[in-house]
Amino acid sequence: NRDVAEWERMVEQFEKTATLLGREQQAADVLEAVERDVAEARRQQALPSVEALIARLQERLASNPDDLEGWLRLGRAYALTRQFERSADTYRQAIQRHENVAELHSGLGEALVMADAGTVGPEARAAFERALELDPANPGARFYSALAMLQRGDRQAALDAWIALIADTPADAPWLADLRSQAAALADDLGLDPERVLPDASAAAGRAPAPEAPGPTAQQ
Repeated sequence: NRDVAEWERMVEQFEKTATLLGREQQAADVLEAVERDVAEARRQQALPSVEALIARLQERLASNPDDLEGWLRLGRAYALTRQFERSADTYRQAIQRHENVAELHSGLGEALVMADAGTVGPEARAAFERALELDPANPGARFYSALAMLQRGDRQAALDAWIALIADTPADAPWLADLRSQAAALADDLGLDPERVLPDASAAAGRAPAPEAPGPTAQQ
């Protein structure tokens, strides 16, 4: 089925993006939800389009506007389909109802960055700052805050922030290798030896494994 293959390709791309940005747990939650949707559709002998899934989430929120999971999933669904402005608007609406949820602020910031071709603008920076106020360990907000430093020209501060994030990242985190690679490239640009400035990879083995329950996202 061509539609099934296309949907699975999009899910695979989302999974890669999510792990790259260090938001593996929410990515796992979303993929689990997608799998439930797909299983239900196949039982009905029809796979819904992404637009149909979005429509179902919209209906779900219309009947229960305080549904936090529904807002999170809708924001990710729009981001997955590259409707980043709609994703950002969704997070803004959700924040009006759930002001103190770090994932919403981090999701808003990420959607804004994607909408602006990777630039961490003022509203995105503010969103990540608020996410970190609510959850200082939020890896997505920490990653993008460091990226904002890099884009402002403060390369050493960005490197220090990424080094700290690496130091706090469990050894089994799927985004760790990509994060180390980016930090190593930045260290090299600064004339530093990555092997000397980056945390020893073996040290991560002693840290707690990456959580399997709800935690950090990228796109639905």
